[in-house]
Amino acid sequence: MLVKDLNDRQYDYWNETAPLYDLIYEGMEGDVEFYVNEARKANKVLEIGCGTGRITVPIAEHGVDITGIDTSDAMLHIIQKKIEEKGLREKIKLFKGDMRYFLLPDKFDLCIIPYRTMFVLITLEDQKRALLNIRRHLEPNGKIIFDVFLPDLKRILNYLPRWRLKTKKIVKPSGETLRVYVKSKYDAFDQIIDDHYIIKTLKGNIQTQKREYKLRFRYYFRFELRNLLENCGYQIVETYGDFTRSPLDENSENMVWIAQLSGHSRDNAL
Repeated sequence: MLVKDLNDRQYDYWNETAPLYDLIYEGMEGDVEFYVNEARKANKVLEIGCGTGRITVPIAEHGVDITGIDTSDAMLHIIQKKIEEKGLREKIKLFKGDMRYFLLPDKFDLCIIPYRTMFVLITLEDQKRALLNIRRHLEPNGKIIFDVFLPDLKRILNYLPRWRLKTKKIVKPSGETLRVYVKSKYDAFDQIIDDHYIIKTLKGNIQTQKREYKLRFRYYFRFELRNLLENCGYQIVETYGDFTRSPLDENSENMVWIAQLSGHSRDNAL
């Protein structure tokens, strides 16, 4: 989670579920390998939304220096433990920060924003603030790489909110089991997704705890993203439809963007 929303319950979700994150969120097919391969082309990498280190740690294990930022103390605590266990203290730096406002002493060859983290930026102002702030932390030929899903208008317009099981059965070390349910609501006019999560803890067949959270995201369309990037001083290098680098087309489920600093200042884009 990279933007602390005014809704504290949204922010709390990432802190309170951090110990379960690696079980609930498995990533997307090929995304780790893709980001590792791109990171190996750079000298210094910045990861926005490092979370529990699902992508950060493999990049460091391939010998790349990487700095990760996140706003969740609990997430940062977990990745720090992984760093210590794997002996990666020399390769990974961690900072607590919001992608719109963080300030680091270093500049980077590459900034990555994996696993649709761009969606936490709800307003156009926040989107520009984040991209301009990242731009200030990149070397002159620096790149930014991120992924989002490609909106399916038919699905969005016809979608009926319903509860669905988010993950397979999760068994805690205590022997308790967890069930994670989510119901999504799409606002096609404002391009907003409201996710309602319920996490149930069970001991045998008896429910011992029930927690509810609401998250809000904003999705993007293809030309909207292109205009946003160019307005903030980036030029598009490549766009892919998946992490195998397939062409982006109307049948793609994802959009993977690679952009580079254009050399033209956009610090006044706001």
